[in-house]
Amino acid sequence: MSEIVANDAIVDWKKKRRRKWIIRTVIVLALCGAGAVVYWQWPEEEVVAVPQNETLKVERGDVTETLDATGTVKASKEVNLNFTGESTDKLAAVNVAPGDRVKAGQVLARLDDTEARNQAQSAADDLAMAKNKLEEALKGPKPEEVEIQQVSVQRAKTELERAKQNFDIEEAQSQKEQSSKQLEQARKTYDDQKFLLEEGAVPANEMEQAEQTLEKAEQDYKAQERNMRKIENQQKQAIEDAEISYRQAMAELKKIQTPTDDSTIEAARIEVRRAETVLKQKQDSLTKLEIKAPWDGVILKVNGDVGTSPTAPFIVMNNASANNLMIAAKIGQSDIVKVQTGLKAIFRTNAYPGEEFQGEVKFVSPEPSTEDGSTAYPIELSVKNPDGKLKTGMVMEISILLGTHKDVLFVPAMAIRSEGGQDGVYVASNPAAPESYEFVPIEQGFYTPDRVELKSGVKEGDVVVIPAPAAMPVDPMMGGAAG
Repeated sequence: MSEIVANDAIVDWKKKRRRKWIIRTVIVLALCGAGAVVYWQWPEEEVVAVPQNETLKVERGDVTETLDATGTVKASKEVNLNFTGESTDKLAAVNVAPGDRVKAGQVLARLDDTEARNQAQSAADDLAMAKNKLEEALKGPKPEEVEIQQVSVQRAKTELERAKQNFDIEEAQSQKEQSSKQLEQARKTYDDQKFLLEEGAVPANEMEQAEQTLEKAEQDYKAQERNMRKIENQQKQAIEDAEISYRQAMAELKKIQTPTDDSTIEAARIEVRRAETVLKQKQDSLTKLEIKAPWDGVILKVNGDVGTSPTAPFIVMNNASANNLMIAAKIGQSDIVKVQTGLKAIFRTNAYPGEEFQGEVKFVSPEPSTEDGSTAYPIELSVKNPDGKLKTGMVMEISILLGTHKDVLFVPAMAIRSEGGQDGVYVASNPAAPESYEFVPIEQGFYTPDRVELKSGVKEGDVVVIPAPAAMPVDPMMGGAAG
């Protein structure tokens, strides 16, 4: 009984062992089958073709270094215009308004200048007279003036002779002599009548008549004497006057005939200079009563109307419409040492794609400005705007031309490598086999993205190698290049 039980146990154990083996076999076969399926379906690894090294030769040419920045277009000049005189006159004319474009020399506004104009005109007349006198002094006497004065001399001489031959005094002398005779006769008659009266030979009335006749004869004689003295005095005065006129006429004739002396000419010149000074002062005073545009530009503000007194600043204008504008920019402290006035510059803006504008550096500020912790130096550049395309406020891309080195060795910037802190290039040991190359240190000069000047280390024609990036296998599970 016990053996039967033991045999049954052995049979069951064998059955279980066989069953585990079968299960294990099935599992192994399944795994093998799956592995075979995976093996046959797994794609082969794709290998990318190994890129070749790029080569180029060291060339000779010109290298221009530039410094790039951005800036904003501004008017290069702005000015406050006010009347410069001390006049308190009201505005007589205001010829502009904000936004107007004006030309250089255009009159923008004017104060009442009536009195100033009158004074300027008077000064101009005085100057003209002074110049005429100087011209006459330099030319000397005119023939017609000499002839006229000679006639004046002859006329004065005739008047003198006429004064000396005065017929009035001859007549007065004759009348005096006749009156003297009548007086003598009256006295004789009086003496005779007086004797006869004393002798009683004539009546008294005849004596009275003789006395009256004597008195009248005495009065007439005295009157003739007075008349004679009067005529003599008149003749004397007439002769003196005629002699003076004659001498004056002779003196004037001599003056006209004599060339003008140096002192007279110098005096005339001094008078001309004095008149010119006065005229300039009056014109300056007149000029101060008006405001003119100093250059072409645009009016920004006008503070005053006709009939009122102007307020400073009266007129504000800039040259925003001019051909030459200004571009304001800022340069970092590491680059500002390269910038100096006079450097040429090229400007570009997206408002005019493909166009370039020319200009140059006009001002480099010695004082920095700090914004958001960064230090920069303001600069100003002129820009030519002949067609008036640029407007104030536009943002410009700036390329400052720092300099050009001509006929120098250069390679593209991508050829520059660095090893151990030293810049250099890879030069092919055998130009026909660029796989082999060595690092050669170089000294750089001007640097641009497309050209780097090489001052030392290589020579023209050397083959420079730009190593290709290492080939990488493609990971099919990632669908692209690894890394």
